[in-house]
Amino acid sequence: MTGYNVTRRRARTALSSLVAAASTSVIGQTASGVEVLDAYERVRRTADDLAASMQAVHGGSWSIVIDHKALVAAVSPHFGSRRS
Repeated sequence: MTGYNVTRRRARTALSSLVAAASTSVIGQTASGVEVLDAYERVRRTADDLAASMQAVHGGSWSIVIDHKALVAAVSPHFGSRRS
């Protein structure tokens, strides 16, 4: 049970970092181009960390969707192709 608590803490930390990174990227749009690029990379890396934490906790494969125009970042279970 101890390992599960550590993994949950890591997932919460990653989620908090994702929110902070997303906020930074929005604020950074008025700053220099270099600062904005660094913020975008932080968002991606944090989403990758969150997906890895979710996989450790729940298993399976996890998908990441980041849409900076819509101001949305999501990590969800990967359900495969939706083709009929």
